[in-house]
Amino acid sequence: MHKHFYFKLHKEDNPRRYLQSRAMHVMAALFLLFYGMQYIIAVETNWIQLLAILPPSILIIVLVIFKRSLFADPNNNRIFRILEIGFLMMGCMHFLQKDHNLAALLYGFVASFILLIMWMENRIFHDQYIDFKEEKITIELPLYTKSIAWDAVKQVMIKNHYLSVEYKDLSMSQYNIIDSLSLEEKEAFFEFCKTNISL
Repeated sequence: MHKHFYFKLHKEDNPRRYLQSRAMHVMAALFLLFYGMQYIIAVETNWIQLLAILPPSILIIVLVIFKRSLFADPNNNRIFRILEIGFLMMGCMHFLQKDHNLAALLYGFVASFILLIMWMENRIFHDQYIDFKEEKITIELPLYTKSIAWDAVKQVMIKNHYLSVEYKDLSMSQYNIIDSLSLEEKEAFFEFCKTNISL
């Protein structure tokens, strides 16, 4: 008898999330461009910093516009986020040294915000699953993993690629899933659920 079943969540809103992600890349790149412009005033002595900051900033904007599929890969997206966070923190330190405290605070805040976005995207853009185990049910959500004890569950149903969990308090949760179970596997799954609910 199977002791573990899982379903991959179908993410209908991923195109919208990818669009939001690319917009955040453009925002970070614009902040980097502004930071890089600080070195144009004394380009003779700061040309290395200028070359280190401006080309990556422009490259990010160009890739977002012309190579949008590149950012759909969670690993590529994470690499660009790390690059942006690093340069934004450099900008924060630069403005601190120049006693531009407001600008330093802004760059530090944006870097922290991009770090939070990176953590969220890392969860959202990777595959997420609903796991049914003998101990409990776990559901990977965008910001956290939800755990459900079997003694709180009244019934589990699958219909039209939606998995429904009905609770004993008469509330219900529904999740859009990729239903890849065969008829035999589905029968075994429902039997598994009934056994654990009745315990």
